[in-house]
Amino acid sequence: MKILKKYIISIIIISIILLGDIGFNVYNNGWGDFLKINAYEVLTIIIALFVTYYLTERKNDIRKLNDKVENICNDIQVYLRENYKIIPSKQNKERVLMNIRYISNKIHILEKLSEKNNNIKEAVSYIKKEHNKYNEFVSTNLDQDEKYFLEKNRLEKIRANINNMDNKLDEIIVYLYTGQVPTIHSE
Repeated sequence: MKILKKYIISIIIISIILLGDIGFNVYNNGWGDFLKINAYEVLTIIIALFVTYYLTERKNDIRKLNDKVENICNDIQVYLRENYKIIPSKQNKERVLMNIRYISNKIHILEKLSEKNNNIKEAVSYIKKEHNKYNEFVSTNLDQDEKYFLEKNRLEKIRANINNMDNKLDEIIVYLYTGQVPTIHSE
């Protein structure tokens, strides 16, 4: 419905522009010269209007997609920075699992959006892989006390996964503004 309304409005606008152009030509040159216009000139004007409209709408669609991707990246980053500070343990098991699920859902949405932008597809895959590492490590050890996760190596492992996701999200946002494709680092 919304798309149909959009096309009807665009056809009306193009028709008004064409009628305005015709009126301007008739006013300046009279009916005699106006009727001398050939089909090639009319066709050229119509094609130019439709191509211009199409390119403008395409640019708007890309801008909307980029805004959506940026908003989701920002949501994930804020969530990571606020909620992933919690040290996993059996005492806060439900909260940790809820956090993991929230981020998994957001990554899934990013995957869907990256289907339309191949330049961020690998970065989103990397984020998903890092989140899966975090999820696997935390989920398998979630019955441990907080002391288990506070051990230096384990805490560093958790923080490394979170930082890797956060940094890759930053790279995606930079790509949206600069066109610099996010790099994927090998392990």
